[in-house]
Amino acid sequence: MREYAKLLAQKLPAWQFLLVDLRCHGNSAKTAPSPPGTNGVGSAARDILELLGTLRLFPHTLIGHSFGGKVVMSMVQQFGSGALPRPVQVWVLDTLPGTVRTGGPDGHDHPGDLIDTLRSVPLPVADKQQLVAHLTELRDRLLRAVLAILIGFIILFPFANEIYGFVSAPLRELMPEGSTMIATGVASPFLTPFKLSLVLAIFMAIPVILYQIWGFVAPGLYQKERRIALPLLASSVLLFYAGAAFAYFVVFPLIFAFFTSVGPESVQVMTDINSYLDFILKLFLAFGIAFEMPIAAVILIWTGVTSPDALAKKRPYIIVGCFIFGMLLTPPDVISQSLLAIPMWLLFELGVFFGRLMETKAQSGNAPGED
Repeated sequence: MREYAKLLAQKLPAWQFLLVDLRCHGNSAKTAPSPPGTNGVGSAARDILELLGTLRLFPHTLIGHSFGGKVVMSMVQQFGSGALPRPVQVWVLDTLPGTVRTGGPDGHDHPGDLIDTLRSVPLPVADKQQLVAHLTELRDRLLRAVLAILIGFIILFPFANEIYGFVSAPLRELMPEGSTMIATGVASPFLTPFKLSLVLAIFMAIPVILYQIWGFVAPGLYQKERRIALPLLASSVLLFYAGAAFAYFVVFPLIFAFFTSVGPESVQVMTDINSYLDFILKLFLAFGIAFEMPIAAVILIWTGVTSPDALAKKRPYIIVGCFIFGMLLTPPDVISQSLLAIPMWLLFELGVFFGRLMETKAQSGNAPGED
């Protein structure tokens, strides 16, 4: 089989190959006496699936010869349980084509002839019908997401003026007596509450949108990835909402108190309703994204891009980056920049903490003697 693999690598240079010696086969040392069945087809298939999961490999083609062919078929049987992330081609070399069996003048099998024969056999990974089915599912999920936004907008729009009054309360409560908000555009009294209702409908539909995305990509994930991805998805939604709530209840009163108190006495504060809406939506988005810092840290650690210790060593750069991020996404004042940067830094520390916990759990799960 090693010779087959070498020739495959020569004839298919675009492919990457992983050659595995099964338990008690090839160069793998025979293990100590174990209960019956532990070195059988099923256990060998589980070994390879666990190896693929550890290496985070997504096999395109499975090739097995003799006992390995049975192992490959056992792996395919586990496809329905989510052990394999996507459809694969399967080459089982137990029985060779007749023209190859009587290959050369020496009467032996010739790997090159076998490979050429296998390459001539059409082995589509996904046919046209499967592609259309995926596109149809994607269309249906997009329509469900749009429908969720539309339903939310229909429910919210009749209360658009009341909702605008709620989101503008932090500023109106701090405006000098006699000052009011104004509309400088002809259509602003209608378009501004309309835009607010639409944005709020999208904001409320985020769980539905993410659920549709999850439903589309989940079949292509390993079971371990699903167990981790689902809590991350739920946490990201909650953290985004927490960031928006932090902006409304903590940041808005402070920055509006600052803005309304530093202006010249000869200038009367009369804020345009559309300008105010654009301002607060920018802050909502900035704080919502900033509160995703723990999720970003955990994902980087989980995917192996970095480690908790490496992130901890980069702490000074992370803190500077938080303030730069705050400078770019907040108004040009020290208060709002600090109110964004400091929570980002604390959330980064939280992400590193959970990353250490996840790394410790993974190491304990891979400790010897737990198989």
